[in-house]
Amino acid sequence: MKDVVERESTFGGGRSVFQTYEAKYWNQDGDPIGVRNDTWIRIDREKTAEKKKYGATPLAHWSPQEIDRFMDQYASQQRTVERYFEDVQVGDALGPLLKGPLTSTAEIAFESYFGIYLVGNEVAANLYRKHPALMIPNEQGVPEPPQRVHWDNAFTQRLLGLPAAYDIGPERCSWLVQLVTDWIGDDGFLSLIDVQYRKFNYMGDVTWMRGSVTEKTERGGKGYVRLAIEAVNHRDEVTAKGVAEAELPRRSTGG
Repeated sequence: MKDVVERESTFGGGRSVFQTYEAKYWNQDGDPIGVRNDTWIRIDREKTAEKKKYGATPLAHWSPQEIDRFMDQYASQQRTVERYFEDVQVGDALGPLLKGPLTSTAEIAFESYFGIYLVGNEVAANLYRKHPALMIPNEQGVPEPPQRVHWDNAFTQRLLGLPAAYDIGPERCSWLVQLVTDWIGDDGFLSLIDVQYRKFNYMGDVTWMRGSVTEKTERGGKGYVRLAIEAVNHRDEVTAKGVAEAELPRRSTGG
């Protein structure tokens, strides 16, 4: 853990705690190859459920024709095989890259990969013994990890006063990573990404990842592009935004 900051919550009206964790990565030779910082916001559940700041948000409902359009858009999406530094101009667009409509099945699939709090039986009992306040009794009185807020609408409505279950933030970061890696091609290298989550992404929501080139620069003989990236839902709300930097191969050297 790198940092802990306590703040007043505008979302719930009670106390919130910002916890920042840092992970450092080395290769087999002991060379540093990466740093990751994650900030998690802990809130007062009871205050949030009382306030219901986003409780009136309408949930999406899609017609068969609209679903067909989404399926067509998925079928038409393509990634770049190669992109050279010399060919990129400031203002060039990335995306849009479609994700959604969000479903409980999709969330469980991502959570299964991500792995946080997806536990049961003895492993859940060990977690409960270590952190009893983390667990929430379900409708049958059984303590469960709070991760159900990412796929159970009724549970989330009762616990947090939100209109529906919502995604986990790192999922949108992974979508924005895909936006960039699809654009930079096989020989491009994503060297930095910094993302903030601004709004909830509810069950049924559709999200488009998009971005643009804001800067071209050279360092140590290598060419880099700076990118502004964002996630925008069908309500035209920016639910996540950030910046990314990528190294692109040069046409003169063939990479």
